[in-house]
Amino acid sequence: MNMTQPGAGQDAPSAQADGRTRAVKSYFDSAAVEYGQKSEKGAWAWLKNAEYDAVAGQLGSIEGMVTLDAGCGAGWYAKRLATQKPKTYVALDTLFSMVARARAEGMDSLVADSLSLPFKPVFDVVLCAGALEFMDSPPLFFREAARVLKPGGQVTLLAPAKTIPGKIYRWWHRRHGFEIHLFSEDDLASMATSAGLRLESVGRAGIFNLAARMKKSA
Repeated sequence: MNMTQPGAGQDAPSAQADGRTRAVKSYFDSAAVEYGQKSEKGAWAWLKNAEYDAVAGQLGSIEGMVTLDAGCGAGWYAKRLATQKPKTYVALDTLFSMVARARAEGMDSLVADSLSLPFKPVFDVVLCAGALEFMDSPPLFFREAARVLKPGGQVTLLAPAKTIPGKIYRWWHRRHGFEIHLFSEDDLASMATSAGLRLESVGRAGIFNLAARMKKSA
């Protein structure tokens, strides 16, 4: 299957190399070695599993589907969802340090920018779980996700909500030198509509997040 499409997403934000982007990359580069291990222990593991249940409920079965995991990090979702036997599971992250950790866990993954996806419209499902808040342009991600989906394809998101817990999560990341984006249901619906997607379902996921499902017209 030829999935690549050179030159996609050429309207990526000009602020890619600004201070916020460097701070985000620096934080995750420094956290990469232990990131996957820490998410399997204690309170973080409990929180991740609660979020996973909500995401899985929105996602449904991906058996036999061509699936993209955009912003895969250390491969936490990839490791679990690969057991559903998708036809193809493509995991990617902007940071080689995170991709290296995912590969060390046995996941096939690649380095690529979620705001400039190097693919044709071949995916049945695009998953973005815990990466949208760190992107420079969430609306651009929605457009890229919609572009690489087949007609009738699905986007499933996990993203922090505009709630008091969400604001605490944003404050925690300010300590690392950058702001994260928070989202309301209306924000997600607006970005989805602008990208040619339809928000179908949204609900709470764990303490901080929303889990949502949206579809591309058939």
